[in-house]
Amino acid sequence: MHAMFYKVSPIGIALSAIAYIALGILIYSQWVLGKFWPELVIHMQKQADSISIQVYLGTFFSAVLIAYGMGCLFNLVHANTLTSGVLIAFIVWLGFILPTTFSPVIFGKKPLGMFWLDAVYYLITYLLIGLITAKFNSR
Repeated sequence: MHAMFYKVSPIGIALSAIAYIALGILIYSQWVLGKFWPELVIHMQKQADSISIQVYLGTFFSAVLIAYGMGCLFNLVHANTLTSGVLIAFIVWLGFILPTTFSPVIFGKKPLGMFWLDAVYYLITYLLIGLITAKFNSR
């Protein structure tokens, strides 16, 4: 098997997944949203009604896949610095995540404020995963 697939740090993956979930809990809280909370509360209430341990486990699994994928990508392009980790994470977010998360605005009438909240959350989490994964992959 190619080194790209097995030289991804399990510690980096685990820390990235934990950071992904923790940041989500923080960013989507009333404390951070402040004045935007009343505008988004109806949309978020529908989502919150279905939150359970399975949701968090699914989110953790998704974060593990993201971190593992980033680690493989870093190995493939020989990215071994924090700067390259952040740059690649930003490019992935800009080229893949941002356009994909905009589709529900176009087709599903998702509120634009909710789109930007999600987009900024993904940007921050991808940059954080890029930092953590690059740090632990460079060892």
